[in-house]
Amino acid sequence: MNIYAILKKDNKIKKISITQKLQEGLTSYMENFIDKFFKLEFIEFSVEYKPEENQVLYIENFQNPYTDFNPTSIEILQKDEIRDIKTIFFDYEDKISYQCFDSRKIIEPSKWLLIYSKNTFCKFEKAGLIIDSKIDALYQKEGKKLSFPSYHNASKIFSNLNNYYREATDDEINDFFKKNNKIQIDKSFDISILNSRMRKKLHLIINNKIIDKIYSNTKNFDNAKNYAKNFELETMFDEDNKKIIFPSEKENLENLLKFLNDDFFQSPITKSKYETNSKRKINEKTN
Repeated sequence: MNIYAILKKDNKIKKISITQKLQEGLTSYMENFIDKFFKLEFIEFSVEYKPEENQVLYIENFQNPYTDFNPTSIEILQKDEIRDIKTIFFDYEDKISYQCFDSRKIIEPSKWLLIYSKNTFCKFEKAGLIIDSKIDALYQKEGKKLSFPSYHNASKIFSNLNNYYREATDDEINDFFKKNNKIQIDKSFDISILNSRMRKKLHLIINNKIIDKIYSNTKNFDNAKNYAKNFELETMFDEDNKKIIFPSEKENLENLLKFLNDDFFQSPITKSKYETNSKRKINEKTN
C-alpha cells in the first residue's frame, strides 16, 4: 500500500514515505475499513438523495483526476508541506481510498501533545499526521467506480463532482426561457432574484427535461395543474394557453421550482402535504 498526499496548491501529488513496519500495519488497518465499506448498501448517485448511515453513493465511469502519475518518480512529501495537505489517499491493489485532511489532523511541536510512557506523560516533540478511521471516498480502478458516503466530503476531494450538482448559468437560464415556447415569464422578472439554491433547482429541471415531460402528452399538463392545486400553485398553469407561468415574485418562483422538481408531494393516505430535500426513484439500480 502506497500513501500519497494531495496538496491544496495546484492539487500536486506527493508521496508519504513510511517505514516497512508502518506500511504493514497501515495496510492491515486500511484493509479493515475497506472491508467494512463494502458491507454497506451501494446506491447509484442522485444529487437529491442523502444516504443513510449504512449506505454509500456511487458513480461509474468517473473521471478521477488523481490517477495519472508515475509512482516511481513522484516527489516525497516534506515536513514544511504538511500544512498544505488537503487529502490523503491510499493506493492498494485495484482500489484507492481517500480521506479529507485538515489542520486537526496535524501533529505539531507547537501543540502540547502529551504521550503516556512509563507511568508519566511527556511532550511529543515531532511533526506528524493523524490517519483517520474512516473512508471519505473509494475509487475502484476497474470500472472507474467512485463511491462515497457524503457528497459534501467527496466534493472537497474531487472538484469535478460539482459538475453533477451545479447551478444553472445566466446563459442557460436565458436560453431556457427564450427557446421554450411552453413557458411564460412575468414582464418584471429579473434573473437576479435567483439564489444559489434556485439555480440548482433550475439546472435539474433543465437537465431532466421536466418541461418536455409535462407536454409529452395532452393529459400531463392538466394533471400537473390539478396536482398544483394542492399547493396553491394552479395559477402558474395557464389552462387557456397551456403555458407554465414563471412569476417574478421570489417566494412563488421558488415554490414553482420545487414543484417542478418533485419536491412537493401529498400523502394519498393522510392527505398531509410535505416538502422533501432528499429523494430517489425506488426503481433505481442498487447493488
